[in-house]
Amino acid sequence: MPQYIDLYTKYTSTSALSGDLRSKAGRAWTTKYIRKSLGHFLPIDKGASILEIGCGFGACLKSLAELGYSNCSGIDLSDEQIRYAIDVLKLNNVQKVDAIDFLKTKTNTFNCILALDFLEHFELPDLMVLGKTIVEALKPDGILIVQVPNGLSPMNPFIYGDLTHVRAFTAKSLQQFYLEINLQPTGFCETPVYVYNSTSFFRNLLWKALIKPILHFFAIVMNGTNGSTIYTANLIGTAKKLMKN
Repeated sequence: MPQYIDLYTKYTSTSALSGDLRSKAGRAWTTKYIRKSLGHFLPIDKGASILEIGCGFGACLKSLAELGYSNCSGIDLSDEQIRYAIDVLKLNNVQKVDAIDFLKTKTNTFNCILALDFLEHFELPDLMVLGKTIVEALKPDGILIVQVPNGLSPMNPFIYGDLTHVRAFTAKSLQQFYLEINLQPTGFCETPVYVYNSTSFFRNLLWKALIKPILHFFAIVMNGTNGSTIYTANLIGTAKKLMKN
């Protein structure tokens, strides 16, 4: 992604940590979010080999360690992000490297690869190359867990909320991506409001009881079909590398 190299040089200070994730409370929120939203997709074996591509400043890796996962590592293109992960979060399992170059050297290595808020940064040719290197780096029966901006979500702050974003996905296009790179899709789900206080409780209640049904009805009226039922700002999709016969 050479066209974005200057933007990624200052990515921590200009984008990734421009909000409240810098605080201890913000990092605690991340751990709870990982447990709630991704916990049932992660390997049962806490010693499974897990790689996060585009690990950023290390919040997810820190959370995985707190959840008991002992064999995790992360890579990112941003030197500023990696420095933060090492110097502030005290992580020793991260390195600055291009994802495609790194994955090409890791055939059949990982039980699980995470690509959280990552695929949306790639133009289509690079995305397909990345996908194929991910497949090669997964062990047979290995899983890929992806979180991406949802193109069906109205007023989505994530699609154009970052200068380096070039695309959004739907469950259908993410499935198309999986099938194109020879992964078996295993599920797609929304990322509803994460409940952690009274305000988020009522936001989640409004989402389930009012906003989501309205969006679903609108989709039926406009398109003549209910189509996808995932309307949250992000969506999660998982896929598996099948054993070769």
